[in-house]
Amino acid sequence: MNQTSYKLIIRSSDKNFFIEDVKNTFLGLDDGEIVIIPNMAFFVGNLKIHICKVIHANNNIEYLTINGGVVSFENNVLNIFANSFERKQEIDIKRAEESYKRNEEKLKVLQSEADIQRAKIAIEKALNRINLYKNIK
Repeated sequence: MNQTSYKLIIRSSDKNFFIEDVKNTFLGLDDGEIVIIPNMAFFVGNLKIHICKVIHANNNIEYLTINGGVVSFENNVLNIFANSFERKQEIDIKRAEESYKRNEEKLKVLQSEADIQRAKIAIEKALNRINLYKNIK
């Protein structure tokens, strides 16, 4: 059967589920980008911090921040196990901007490589949220 949509399920440790019928999902992977379409072959990948574009079955377009994780597609079900995710309307822009500034300041004084990496990841997540909130309609 040639379907025109598939089930998108997003899970994270801090949220229950995001379950929708969709036509396409644009994902950022560690090694590039991919568009998930109905009826495509089995796929598994690692997600990077990115803005995910979802085209719903009713043609509405929605954007989400995805802060890393893993993805699998099989039998017209796309499972995203995200470290965290947010819809645009859920973003607290003041908190994102404060996180960005706080971690930029931390980078100036941090010594250990582990602390530097954590601050860089926090900056990347904050910029991802700020970009979605301010630049994507």
